[in-house]
Order: sequence, then C-alpha cells, then structure tokens
Amino acid sequence: MSSEGPVKAEVSLRPLQFDEEVYVKAFPEAISKALEASDGACGTILTASFSIATAYGAAIALVAPKEAQSPTLVLTPFVVLAVAVIVAMIGKAAGVSLKKVETVEAARTSIKRAVWTKRIASWIAIVFLATGMVVAGVVINATFGIPRT
Repeated sequence: MSSEGPVKAEVSLRPLQFDEEVYVKAFPEAISKALEASDGACGTILTASFSIATAYGAAIALVAPKEAQSPTLVLTPFVVLAVAVIVAMIGKAAGVSLKKVETVEAARTSIKRAVWTKRIASWIAIVFLATGMVVAGVVINATFGIPRT
C-alpha cells in the first residue's frame, strides 16, 4: 500500500445488453411461475390423496367382506395416504423466507430453497400416494378376493 491510502478501483457501469435485459425482466415471472407450479402440484396431490382415501373407505365400508380382515391391515392404506397428505401440505406451506435479506445471493438462496422444498415434498407425497394405492388394492383383494364364476 502506498502512503496515500488504499488504492481505489474505478467502477464503470454499462447498459445491459439485449439478452441480459430479457433475462432480468423474465426472472421475476419465472420465479413466480416456479412457486405457483410447485404449489399446484402439491395441491393436486393433496386432493388426489383425499379422493383415494375416500374411495377406499367407501369400498371397505359399503361392501361386506367374505371374512373380516385385521383392523390393522384395513387401516394401513389410510395411514400411508395420511402421510402423503401431510407431506403435500408441508410442500404447499413452504415459502420464501420473510426475514430481511441483505444480498441478492441471500434472496436467490431463499427462493431456490422454497422451490426445492416444494418439489421434493411433491415427489415424496407422490411416492406415498402410489404406495397407498397399491396397499389399498392389496387390502381390497385380500378382503374381497377375486370372484370365481
């Protein structure tokens, strides 16, 4: 360092080029659409989980089985579908942190984390939903059997 103090770097700003300007203008909408799509996916999974649980409950309650199955076996699909509902609700509730951010990188990280959480929750809920459907099919088959003619 010189005796005159720290060296000052010159900073010059330039206007954005066309592609940079397009990116800057499109970015907020892209963020909004990503959050909206992830919310929509979680909402759809949530609705499907409730619908399947209702249909399963109706099938078990309305048709008298040949032989009564263990209550644990009959309730298993409800438990799996309930986990799908809870995970989908967690995904739907995840959002961008409202705490004050100091840098653009902190804001970007908060947004990316929210979208990532929603997407991961959607995939986990889909796995539980599919598992619940398979388990419900197995229980219904075990409860009612395949009719022989």
